[in-house]
Amino acid sequence: MTNDDAVVKAGGVLDADQQAVLDGTEQVLGAPLNEMPIGEARRRMDELHALIPPGPEMHAVHDVVVPGPDGEVPLRVYVPAPAADLPVLLWIHGGAFAFGRLDYFDSSCAELAARAAAIVVSVDYRLVPEHPFPAGAEDSYAALVWVADKIADYGGDPARIAIGGDSAGGCIAAALALMARDRSGPGLVYQLLAYPALDDVVSNDEFSHVQVVNRAVHEHFWSLYAPSSEDRENPYCAPFKAEDLSGLPPAFVVVPEVDVMRDAQISYAERLAAAGVPTRCEVYPGTAHGFFLATGAIKRAEIAMGEAMADLRAGFDRASA
Repeated sequence: MTNDDAVVKAGGVLDADQQAVLDGTEQVLGAPLNEMPIGEARRRMDELHALIPPGPEMHAVHDVVVPGPDGEVPLRVYVPAPAADLPVLLWIHGGAFAFGRLDYFDSSCAELAARAAAIVVSVDYRLVPEHPFPAGAEDSYAALVWVADKIADYGGDPARIAIGGDSAGGCIAAALALMARDRSGPGLVYQLLAYPALDDVVSNDEFSHVQVVNRAVHEHFWSLYAPSSEDRENPYCAPFKAEDLSGLPPAFVVVPEVDVMRDAQISYAERLAAAGVPTRCEVYPGTAHGFFLATGAIKRAEIAMGEAMADLRAGFDRASA
């Protein structure tokens, strides 16, 4: 690795607890994810996620397999309380389009369910490089259709469905909003986009070499998600490329201060608002890509989670009024 390629710390910018999380993540991973064979990278990610403490206890957790575009799609349904007509959050996990399985996200999905007082449905969509676009997006859309059709059987309210996701999952969640609108699909009342990776372009050169998620990592995994340049112009692949953002559900966009995609996230929120979509965009100082779900380790993650969940609950309340 040359000096030009060296990962650098955002000294004086990141909060101390955020910096500690990045240092610990680097230590577990051992090398940049884009420089490892995918099998080794997944093994290191397994080790990283094994360190996450369990989330709050749920009233019930159901594993479900639903029809997808090319086979079955596994889902996990988190029910926080024994109530009927609970609102629903369909959560699309992050992981550079290449990492993650349902067990990874038990803690975070349970936390989302408890804080939102909502059923959370987690999607085990197909991953790259084995399954490039549109596999992950179409699997997630199949999950959305299932939620609209069947979530009442689990105590959910099909009239109050929100979508959300972080990083790559935020990209797919934003795409689902477009797909549902264009296909006259299930009605959505809200979208929660945590540092969504909205396209393949890096919008902040100053953070090109920061720790863990930098230019090289971003561009590498986008090249696996969308090998075709034509696909990268498709708004269901890269929502930032969408020309028309009207008619989409209200949005909350969570933006870290230190992120190679920061300005694109802010711009997308501004374009949503300009298109008439009620939108809240919050930039959290001292944070980096991936911070939102680390509420037990990063103080500003707790703040961001609290603000996002309060806004989500308000969105559910408006939908039931």
